[in-house]
Amino acid sequence: MLHNYFDYKLKAPILTDAFISDDGDPNGRTGKGLISLGLKYMLNDYRNNFAKNYVSLNGKNFDHRDKHRYSEANNQTTLVHIEDLKAWTNIEDFFNDITEGVDVDEKNEKPYKIKAKILFSTNKTIKVNGDSAVDRTVFFELSDYYSSSFSPEDDFKHWFFKEWNEKQWQLFDFFMVKCVQIFLKEYKIITADTINLQRRTLLEHSSPDFVNFLDFYKFNDDDHKNKLPEGYYLLNGNIELEHDKKELFNSFLESYPEYARQKGFNQARFTKWIKLYAKTSELIQEIQKSDERRSSNKDYITFKKK
Repeated sequence: MLHNYFDYKLKAPILTDAFISDDGDPNGRTGKGLISLGLKYMLNDYRNNFAKNYVSLNGKNFDHRDKHRYSEANNQTTLVHIEDLKAWTNIEDFFNDITEGVDVDEKNEKPYKIKAKILFSTNKTIKVNGDSAVDRTVFFELSDYYSSSFSPEDDFKHWFFKEWNEKQWQLFDFFMVKCVQIFLKEYKIITADTINLQRRTLLEHSSPDFVNFLDFYKFNDDDHKNKLPEGYYLLNGNIELEHDKKELFNSFLESYPEYARQKGFNQARFTKWIKLYAKTSELIQEIQKSDERRSSNKDYITFKKK
């Protein structure tokens, strides 16, 4: 994000939180803001109020159809940070922006294209489907090390950036520049192990009731003590097991009848959730076309153990 070399396969980092909330509300306080602020301090000259090497855009109001969406940038901009990206954003809308640069179209001015990298941050998860999307993004999941009762100020006894002395600024500059040197030598993005990314993606893009239903489908009380992995009951101890889709759907509605009254909730949507469940499971393989079949006016789906 710091250097302005572009002649390699560009990816857009997505900074997100690792914490799974019980109520579904975003938590924050994981360091996304500190990381972006560090980039801003490195790229923008604070003696110049109009410096725009780094610009931040509000992701909640961001509309990819708006031709003025990047009007805050200028011909000096090398990094665009889209902050608090909406959970249902289609990452495909950004493909050209990530790889080819962005169009700056200020009102009453002639539009022009600039080469700028894109950084996303979000309190939610973004669904990245397909090889093209995976090839253009990289997730960085931040753990909840800090909280409302333990801040960076509590940890270091001073505010980041605002209360640094000359030595601390030198250490910060040295670290950031060293990162650039290592990257330009290797051209390799170091990806971190995920923490709860798959599980959060499933919960936020289906429903906690649905996830709970498949986690414990046809379990019995004795199984509570076994601490078996989520989805175990769909396989029932087998390497693979076929299920009637309609039977699964009706069984879910029996357990959670309120979903029958939800507009747009139907068998097709339920099946999409099933596929997402398998895709994010540590136990079950991702559903392939060969795992679905139709016979005697019934639709079947097969779960296979990883």
